[in-house]
Amino acid sequence: MRKILASGVLFLVLTCLVALFPVSLTEMDRALLKVVQGWASDHLVTSLMTFFTRMGKMPFFWLALLSWLFYQAVKEQRNTRRALHHWLSVVIGLALVLGASDGVSSRLIKPLVNRPRPYQQTPSETVSPSFPSSHAANSFGVAAFVSTLAPPRVLWWTLASLISFSRVALGVHYPTDVVGGALLGFVIGSIAAYLWAWRTRSFKKPHQTVPKEQAYSI
Repeated sequence: MRKILASGVLFLVLTCLVALFPVSLTEMDRALLKVVQGWASDHLVTSLMTFFTRMGKMPFFWLALLSWLFYQAVKEQRNTRRALHHWLSVVIGLALVLGASDGVSSRLIKPLVNRPRPYQQTPSETVSPSFPSSHAANSFGVAAFVSTLAPPRVLWWTLASLISFSRVALGVHYPTDVVGGALLGFVIGSIAAYLWAWRTRSFKKPHQTVPKEQAYSI
């Protein structure tokens, strides 16, 4: 819980800095962006970054993820009916995490901060604002939730990091956009994982029964 609170506070502080000091922070961001893009200028690296940035829209990724979650459910429950119920609950939880992370980042924070994109020439261009990165928020939200339910944890965090980094490498987000999105997604995904664990413990509690000795004496 401390990590969730700390990440939430950091996100709020970063959001205030981006909103209140856009010029000075953007200058620092542009310097970092230039370094990253210089490293990622190679054709092979650009292709890899494009692959990771589009991963969330690839059907095979979600099919593989849902299949792996179902395998883990069967492995844990060892009963097809219970495993299916467990898996469906996880899928609903995952959908809620994605909806929350994307909704908060895209529909709430972005319009409030209204930070232009790195490639945006004029503020009047019809593109979504830059802060925070919804790709980072969604990927870290999924990683925070799924990593508590299915191994390997390092895979989910690595994928989230690569997806987030690709947004900077391709020049569509500033580094602080990605950091803000990652913090937001981590908070939302971790809260969902915490609630899931609480729900699971509640359902696993055995029903209280009256001991035989006490029953006979009544």
